[in-house]
Amino acid sequence: MLTLTRTDDLGNVTNAQDLLVLTAGTTDTCPDTSIKSNFNGTSIPAGRCVWFNSVMKVTNQGTGPTTIHVTNGSADSSAFHVVLPDANITFTSAVTTATTTYDAVTKTWNTSVPLGYTGNVFISGAVLDLPSGLAAD
Repeated sequence: MLTLTRTDDLGNVTNAQDLLVLTAGTTDTCPDTSIKSNFNGTSIPAGRCVWFNSVMKVTNQGTGPTTIHVTNGSADSSAFHVVLPDANITFTSAVTTATTTYDAVTKTWNTSVPLGYTGNVFISGAVLDLPSGLAAD
């Protein structure tokens, strides 16, 4: 489950669920909702890892900078629980290219995206190390 809030250029914080349009490949979604997916039935050998990430498409960004705060993300199965770091996604006219950095101190992904961009935007991601591997479903 993800908790989504939006901060506009005046500092107003609101629920951001109305901004999220789900797309194929999204691993986490709006509050109290999830998309279930499974591996392709192939086991993963010991010593490997799996990268979990999530993306979203945002509409109704407004005319000023808009920041979406994403918290409480996770990737879960009966074999694992991976906490996804929180994220701040800012749509702003101050950038012309999307950039993402990870703040190890706050454990937060910070992404800046050009205002008006409507493609997939990275939300968050994390690695699951598999020292013993992962059995096929």
